[in-house]
Amino acid sequence: TRYPLVTGVQTCALPIYATFGDIVLASDVTIDTGTGAGNIVIAGITGATNALTLISGSGTTTVSGVVGGVTTLTLQENASSSTGAVTFQDDVTATTITTFAQPYAVSLLGNATIGSATTFQNTGAIQLGDDANDFLQFSGALNTTAGSGTTLGGTIRSVNAAMTLDEVTLVANTVLRSGSGTMTIASVTDGAGAYSLTLGTVAQTGAVTINGNVTISKQIG
Repeated sequence: TRYPLVTGVQTCALPIYATFGDIVLASDVTIDTGTGAGNIVIAGITGATNALTLISGSGTTTVSGVVGGVTTLTLQENASSSTGAVTFQDDVTATTITTFAQPYAVSLLGNATIGSATTFQNTGAIQLGDDANDFLQFSGALNTTAGSGTTLGGTIRSVNAAMTLDEVTLVANTVLRSGSGTMTIASVTDGAGAYSLTLGTVAQTGAVTINGNVTISKQIG
């Protein structure tokens, strides 16, 4: 079923799957396909200063276009059925991202502007960016240590706040910036690639600590 436009929907409960075109939120919206493998596919989202909750259970959630103007973006729910990966393929702007301590993956593959501190509580994989030109900014601390691993590409910035990352795998040249905030990383590898890693800028004053191994083919700076 294809729903090209959704406006003013409070709760949309769909038992199998849901495919949307570009949607506009006229109020807070929940899209819920239940606990089974009910995939959610959305072209793009205009939040209009409303909240959005996406629950796909063991199904996947994929947003292919730009997400903008969302206040609280809630990914999955706090239930053992929340195992489906959530992927944003383009830019995301939201005040807050909410996740839960359940075994699903979250990927932000474009630019991102998140207006608050962000702790990814999901215990599956976490990916921030997939290209050297991506820029992801979090207005507060960033923490990915609950996940099973963190994949990075592009520039990731926590604005003068602590950045704490799980085991990192690079998929593109990467710059990490935390300004006056500390930066703590479990370990770093570029896997089968050959990517550079830059830690901070000339304005970086927060201490940088890598607790484990660093395996990078190009350079670290």
